[in-house]
Amino acid sequence: MAECANCGVTLVGGYCHACGQKRFDERDRRFGHLLHQFIESATDLDNRVWRSLRALLFQPGLLTREYFLGRRSRWISPISLFLAVNVVYFLAPLHGGDLTLQFDQQVTGRVRALASEPGAALDERQRTQEGQTHARYTMA
Repeated sequence: MAECANCGVTLVGGYCHACGQKRFDERDRRFGHLLHQFIESATDLDNRVWRSLRALLFQPGLLTREYFLGRRSRWISPISLFLAVNVVYFLAPLHGGDLTLQFDQQVTGRVRALASEPGAALDERQRTQEGQTHARYTMA
């Protein structure tokens, strides 16, 4: 008899009668199944989404460990989480969120002056700008 990887109870049917985790089937690896899971998890506002995001942000490694130990019913599936984050990332610029830094925002005023066309004058702010906030720590 097979055991539930989540709670250790002997499995009788397609789902564990103790915790509700579905018995793993090879068909669960198909893209159509993963797409269905993603759409289901994106539209179903249960606690798994928020619990998974909180664990991902504040307890790095917990989701991976739980997944490999077979305890999956409490968490959103990794592929669904990945697809959801990618959808948000690619749709954010359409709604006014610019997730890229322009060249002028990345470099110091000295580098900007060297990269500008010959004879182009930079104003005082452009010459003294430090670039990204971490630039002072990474400059040699």
